[in-house]
Amino acid sequence: MKWYIVLLLSLVASLVLVPVTLAAASNPIDSYVLTSSPGSNFGTSANLAVFGSGGVGVCTATGTAYLKWSLAGTAAAVGATTKLTVNVNFISSGADGNVSLYQVTDDSWTETGITANNAPAPGALLASVPLPGSTGLVTFTGADLAAYVNSQSSFVGGTDTTAGDDVISFAIRISGCTAPSSAISLDSREKTGGTAPALSLFDTNAVTLTGFGAADPTVNWPLIAGLGALALLIAAGGVIYRRRAAAHA
Repeated sequence: MKWYIVLLLSLVASLVLVPVTLAAASNPIDSYVLTSSPGSNFGTSANLAVFGSGGVGVCTATGTAYLKWSLAGTAAAVGATTKLTVNVNFISSGADGNVSLYQVTDDSWTETGITANNAPAPGALLASVPLPGSTGLVTFTGADLAAYVNSQSSFVGGTDTTAGDDVISFAIRISGCTAPSSAISLDSREKTGGTAPALSLFDTNAVTLTGFGAADPTVNWPLIAGLGALALLIAAGGVIYRRRAAAHA
């Protein structure tokens, strides 16, 4: 087989094998609540404040972020490669502990209505990562997250407590803190130029393209486009090579 055909097939294979990341159809509904301002709503804020107050063996969550997505379009069970990413844009000096993701099985809260007074209580812990040392993306993943997504979807086999709800809610808190005050800030969907929270499903059999979009902060689309252009150039070169070889035959 000619060298250029082998190279072309290798490039095509590399493009085909690039994992397709299917994300929730739209940016989430997001907000945060503060125990210091129990009646205040922050649904239109560009940031999501997450605070923790450390004490003797106790880390109290004083600021909690809430996220909610539609799961409409989920056609089958998702796998453990499902992930949720948030972008940390600020970390207070001396902050410690973990950034933790929790279930919120009550989806009745609204972006412009949720306050500390009426916010649903977070449920089971889904994933926890150490507080990062610098700003940037934080990723939650694992079997517990996938199981929760499946439980909140109304696909055949899902166990959503509200039939046909196809909505999933999360809470993010600081846990395990010892500092008197640990604070981080996350980009919300309203932040201009920010990176909105993203819920991504890697199992292409679990969603329909009408309900979900290929959008994920880790996918290198410029590289994929460049490889595609290179493949076209190699194909064109192969055609020219064959024509020249035929002319000299």
